[in-house]
Amino acid sequence: MCGFWRRYFFLKTLRGLRVLAYSPVTRPTIVPFDDFVLQEMMYAYKHPDTIKTDDEWIRWIFRLRRRERRHALEFVEGWSGTRIAIAGTTPWLASCLVGIIWSAARGNIQTAFTVAGFILTSSTVILAVLAIISSVESSNRAVT
Repeated sequence: MCGFWRRYFFLKTLRGLRVLAYSPVTRPTIVPFDDFVLQEMMYAYKHPDTIKTDDEWIRWIFRLRRRERRHALEFVEGWSGTRIAIAGTTPWLASCLVGIIWSAARGNIQTAFTVAGFILTSSTVILAVLAIISSVESSNRAVT
């Protein structure tokens, strides 16, 4: 459904699903389902093998169908705390390891942690660019 780069390096993740109702003359409005129904929808989306029949979703959509109103499914994205934490911790950990290994192997602590600081700075810049690209990509997709 999404490419390799978006799946593993995008800092946002799918937070939920919403059903929107619209007609040819009105803007889309959110259909007020309770949280349990929305959680069931999200679970069924993430685990399609748990659905008992092949046409369960189709029957559900056709029960919503009316002549004057149509419905759409909206995918709600949000920042992933886990991905942000991993993306922030990895460069720090890598620079610490480089500093410790370099100083143990060569004996020069000042040079080792200068190189480690350079690694941390450059990887932080890369993370900032990744966050900007992630934000721009999601804002461009939100415009309809």
